Amino acid sequence: MTLVGNAQKWQTLELSAGSMKYAFPASMFAGLFEAPIHPLVKVSGTYQWNKGDKHLLLQKVSAGYGYHRFLQSIIPINTSIGYRFQSGHLFAEAFLGAGYLHSVPTSPQFVLNNGVYEATHKLGRAQMMFNLNLGIGYHLKKDTYIAVSYENMLQSPFIKSYVPLLPYNIFNISYAFPMATFKKLSNTEKAMKGTPKF
Repeated sequence: MTLVGNAQKWQTLELSAGSMKYAFPASMFAGLFEAPIHPLVKVSGTYQWNKGDKHLLLQKVSAGYGYHRFLQSIIPINTSIGYRFQSGHLFAEAFLGAGYLHSVPTSPQFVLNNGVYEATHKLGRAQMMFNLNLGIGYHLKKDTYIAVSYENMLQSPFIKSYVPLLPYNIFNISYAFPMATFKKLSNTEKAMKGTPKF
């Protein structure tokens, strides 16, 4: 039974929720499950570039929202290229990506202007982001799966003068379903509109 598509097309829409901590890569992993939890949610579309069903070359386009109570809210928008090895229902994957991150401080920010501190605007700052994601998953049926992953993300420049890179450790839990689901829903709606009313 083929559990993944074997053509070049948009395969799945993935919904994920995770916990993030600011730490060096692969450090404080246990802390991702301790309070306080800093949540991160994402939506990703996955495109399959090759025509295999065991070795897959994939690209993800993602957008998300993360919140750290005492530091910042983040809106990451990025794309990543990855490889997935599929064996039966199980798979393992690795993705490397880059993109845009919008940072909005969650606490008041001030600048010194002629000897007086003035509040700055809360529109946030434009930043760059880079990420590495390593995951494993299980296919429930074709193009439908659950997965867990460890992600390391870098935000730059966080503070130009002394924190050029801010690293995150992230643990994600994901659920993905076929993009074709939306096409089926659209076709169902069209069919219902064409049904005679009595």
